[in-house]
Amino acid sequence: MFWSSIFGCVIFINHVFGRSDGVDGHSTKLLDQYSLPDILSLDSIPTKNWEVGGFTKLEEGRIILTPNEQSGGSLWLKELPIKSITKGSDDLAFTLQWTFRSLNYIGPTSGGISFWVLKKDDSVSVDDVSRLDIWPKKYNGLQILIDNTGKYGESIRVILNDNSQDIDILNIDQHTLGQCLMEYQDSSVPSTLRLSYSNDHILKLQVDNKICFQTQKVKLWDHQSLNHDSVKIGVTANNIDNALPNKESFEILQMKLYNDLTTETFIPNVKQMRQPVILQKNVKTDELTVKDPMKKSYDKVNNYQLYKKLDHIEGKVIANDIADLNEKLDDIIKVQNSLIEYLLFLMKSHNGGTIEGSNNDDSQFKDFISMDNKLQQLLDEQEKIREMTTKHNSLMVSDMNSTDAVVKRVIQMWVIPLVVIVLIMGYYTFKINQDVSKKKLL
Repeated sequence: MFWSSIFGCVIFINHVFGRSDGVDGHSTKLLDQYSLPDILSLDSIPTKNWEVGGFTKLEEGRIILTPNEQSGGSLWLKELPIKSITKGSDDLAFTLQWTFRSLNYIGPTSGGISFWVLKKDDSVSVDDVSRLDIWPKKYNGLQILIDNTGKYGESIRVILNDNSQDIDILNIDQHTLGQCLMEYQDSSVPSTLRLSYSNDHILKLQVDNKICFQTQKVKLWDHQSLNHDSVKIGVTANNIDNALPNKESFEILQMKLYNDLTTETFIPNVKQMRQPVILQKNVKTDELTVKDPMKKSYDKVNNYQLYKKLDHIEGKVIANDIADLNEKLDDIIKVQNSLIEYLLFLMKSHNGGTIEGSNNDDSQFKDFISMDNKLQQLLDEQEKIREMTTKHNSLMVSDMNSTDAVVKRVIQMWVIPLVVIVLIMGYYTFKINQDVSKKKLL
């Protein structure tokens, strides 16, 4: 009874610590009707759920948004309810993944490619973003801009707008929520952009499984918008540059939309993309140093500003999954406490309902200790038997070697001379028989 209880406890531990975390085992589903997972097999862009704008065309298994010089194009999912891309009313999470590349140009340009997740409610229209124009002035939602227009060179930006302000491309940095450096131009190897949004309002942007941006301060939508609001997802690009015309080709190779967080979204934020750094040059020494915008204000910081900065740091910590880690640690502590209570209950049942003695009393585990001693004795006896067997085998080998030596000596001393004598006697007997036969003939 006691051992069966211990076995049940082991099964309980395995169930608690071995259960799925809801990432690999949950019912995350690829929304095929809203995705383009296999463009190679397409004969044409499906217009049932997609809107094609500008010069966009399908060619050799890829969707080209800018096939010519001074061109632009767009690809939009037709307007769909928010609830159609989420798992349920209690889980407003989704994962959006684009695979793309840029070819035929390297250098500063006025063009670029943007990925959009826009919300439509009763008061805001998103019809204008379906046009060829890559830079809608106003929108309600999220823009991920990849370009080489700013002072940082090739980069990726996250821009959020609630339709309250005009987004000016010439002053895009002042609207940027987050930014990373990204070498994307004229790359034969495609890049994969992954945007995820969870029910606890954690927005995360990954590029080739490297973290670029993550925050818990963005609220794309809530449960109230589930039943009456719609979402519009798409990509726009252009290579229009009057100063330096080019043939930069932006291509879409794959697009996947999931109704929940995928396994890849839980990759730890260890590999980070490079962040923009501002350098300042000393005119006298030509020395380059990293510009610190806070350096001038070191003597002017008050307590309020310190508290404000600490609050900002706390937000960063929360956004980097530390809160989720604390919850998991709390769960582990609860499981350990429950295991201790369960073990005490088993020990109490085994002892007839009472538990006496201190925590250091080994009498409760005498069965384990005696079994350990017996096991050690068995191992010692096994080692002795192994040694005796080895010695016996060596003696047998030596005895066999000595017997072979004796046999060889007997053969050398007696058998060989005897064979020689028999041969000599046979020879003389043969000769005598011949002489006798000759005399009888005479």
